[in-house]
Amino acid sequence: MLNLMIGARIGIRPFTMLVFRNYLIKLIGCLVVLMMGQCFTHAKPWRGIVPLHTTRVAVEQQLGPPSMDHGDTVVYEYQDERASIEYSKGPCSVEFSPWNVPRDTVISIWITPKSYLKAADLKLDKNLKKVRDEHRPQVIHYINEEEGIEYSVSEESGLVGLIKYLPAAADQALRCPKPPNLLSETIGVAQYSNITLAAERRILNRFAQLIIRYTSINYASSQAYIFVYDDEDGRSRDSSMRAERAKTYLINTHRINPNRITILKAGYRKKLTIKLYLVPPGAAPPHLGSLFPKHNANLCGTLA
Repeated sequence: MLNLMIGARIGIRPFTMLVFRNYLIKLIGCLVVLMMGQCFTHAKPWRGIVPLHTTRVAVEQQLGPPSMDHGDTVVYEYQDERASIEYSKGPCSVEFSPWNVPRDTVISIWITPKSYLKAADLKLDKNLKKVRDEHRPQVIHYINEEEGIEYSVSEESGLVGLIKYLPAAADQALRCPKPPNLLSETIGVAQYSNITLAAERRILNRFAQLIIRYTSINYASSQAYIFVYDDEDGRSRDSSMRAERAKTYLINTHRINPNRITILKAGYRKKLTIKLYLVPPGAAPPHLGSLFPKHNANLCGTLA
């Protein structure tokens, strides 16, 4: 009888340990799911699409083919909004890729409302980060960095002009490192007028050195701009030729990529003037209006 009782106890012990182990596994599994769920809630999805997590295949399964396809950027047109979805070119090893994710992974979604959308109706959190637009002072950007969403709102009308769905704070580890030679702000390199060819080339040599310095392999490179100002009296007829000569010199002598040099017909000065600028990747050239105290600036066209 004693042996039977001892055997029963020995038999129950492994069974109890098995039950406890299964319970522990389930408990850990539930905790993992909850933790993953909390991580994913940090990213604000649009129609189930999450930047850095949703692929092009999944997008087209969800939304169908886009209205317009521009390669790495596609557009979906709806009655109340337009959605521009940008896809990754690939991981950090691919030129110009800002995020370390596979090719054709969603990296941002820009929503443009077609109907009047009031910021008040969205009941935006009052604690959101607020940034005034550098180029449009009447626009305020309300930014939720944790969820990766940004609302652009007109301060005058209270209307939402743009909603951006961006990578969440939890995904910042996937950002590709920026190279040390990435230009951060516009540089006014030089300004010259009727100078000798030798003097002009000395200026252009320095300009070329800066262009080469701010050339990147794994990130977008800076852009060179040649602003051309005709003289007020209209006596100068060679402004375009001077600008083209400068561009040709940069290309032939210093092997600068022609696509990185843009010539802009900028307006008028007392005498023919050339101004050279180096602009960060993706940034607009200097605002022409601020350069003309006597004349309204007009972007007359690109000569290159």
